Amino acid sequence: MADCLPTVPLFPLPTDEQAVALRIAADYLSLVGRQTATALFGCPSVDDDTTLLASISNSMLTVAALCEGLVELIDQLAEH
Repeated sequence: MADCLPTVPLFPLPTDEQAVALRIAADYLSLVGRQTATALFGCPSVDDDTTLLASISNSMLTVAALCEGLVELIDQLAEH
């Protein structure tokens, strides 16, 4: 199944300026996601607020990982 995937993404690669923005976004979202998760360690009760914060933290970390993945893809394609 993996053999049928193209080696170049089906979407346009980001411009240099967009790649810088992706790096900045990844750094920021990782920082905020980790800080939010750390703050939740001190919350003994699970209520709607802590559940929402946990969801937001997970979302930030997921998006940060996606940004980092795009940056890595750009770097890999630039090497070839």
